Amino acid sequence: MTIYTSEKVMPYVYMGIHRETNEFYIGSRTAISLSEPSHIDLFQYKTSSKYVKPRFSEFDWYIVAEFFDADDAYAYEQQLIYDHLHTPGLLNRVCYHGKQTF
Repeated sequence: MTIYTSEKVMPYVYMGIHRETNEFYIGSRTAISLSEPSHIDLFQYKTSSKYVKPRFSEFDWYIVAEFFDADDAYAYEQQLIYDHLHTPGLLNRVCYHGKQTF
């Protein structure tokens, strides 16, 4: 699948799917320090997951959505994780859906 390019720097939600195991990871990038569009930033950032980051190149990565507001990106990420909590292969270990944001 193609990652479509964007010229704007915006908070975003992404997903990686492992090419061999079909395990998947859902993440968001909402930092105010973003300086590159999502299709560039993701490959520099490589997730915050200590488990996924060392295996980053083993996954196919997709930008799921971009947002004008960081809180909306975070909420959408958490909703996606929550929706897939019982899906085999989900690598996310924590979900804060419905809880106070940090």
